[in-house]
Amino acid sequence: MINEANLIYFRIMELTGKNANIYACCVLNEQRLNELKGLSEELDRRQKSLSDYLDTKRNYFPRFYFLSDEDLLSILGSSDVDAVQPHMLKLFDNCREVLVQRGKTVAGMLSDEGESYNFIEGIKVEKPVEGWMFKVDLEMQKTLKDITKEMIFNYANQMRTQWIMNNLGMVTIAGTQVWWTWRVEDVFKKVRAGNKYAMKQVVFLTKRNLPNRPRT
Repeated sequence: MINEANLIYFRIMELTGKNANIYACCVLNEQRLNELKGLSEELDRRQKSLSDYLDTKRNYFPRFYFLSDEDLLSILGSSDVDAVQPHMLKLFDNCREVLVQRGKTVAGMLSDEGESYNFIEGIKVEKPVEGWMFKVDLEMQKTLKDITKEMIFNYANQMRTQWIMNNLGMVTIAGTQVWWTWRVEDVFKKVRAGNKYAMKQVVFLTKRNLPNRPRT
C-alpha cells in the first residue's frame, strides 16, 4: 500500500507539472478528489504507525519523551553514540555529553560547566539504542549515589573550602543540606541539654573555616 501511495502521488505531481492549471488538474479530473483523500488517509495511518512505534521506545526509556519525534528518529536511525550526543542536555539535566572510550563504551558524563565524573562500570554501546541508554541512566544513579555517600563521609575530615573544590557541585549541594540538617538538629539537642552557647559555637566553627568535624 505504501508503494502504491507513492506511485499515485508521483503520477499526480507529474501530470500537474505538465499542465499546471488548477482547474484542469482538479475540477476536470473526477478521480482527483478521491485520490487526494486516499493519500491523506494513508498518510494519517502511517503517522499513527510511526507514533505507536516511537511510543514503544519511549515506554522502554521514558527520557525519550523529552525529545520530539524528529530528534528521536535521528537517534533510532543509528546505534552510534554520536547520534545521541547533541540531545544529551534534553535527556539528562545539565549533562552536555557522555564520555566515551574507544567509541564503544560510555565511561562517564560531562556537565555544561565542564565538571565530569566516571562511572563505576562502563556501559557498552550496542543495539538497540534505548537498551544501552537505559543502562546509562541506571549507572548514573548508582555512581552518583556512591560519590555522594563518600563525599558526605569525608565532609567531617576536611576544611569546607577544600571539600567543595574536591567534589561535584551538585554533590556538594546535597552534602551541605545533609550536614546542615544534622547540625541544626544537634544544636537543638545541645540547647535542650543545657548548652546555651551551642549555636555560637557552630557559627564560630563555620566562620573560621576550620575542619568540618562536629564538636561534642
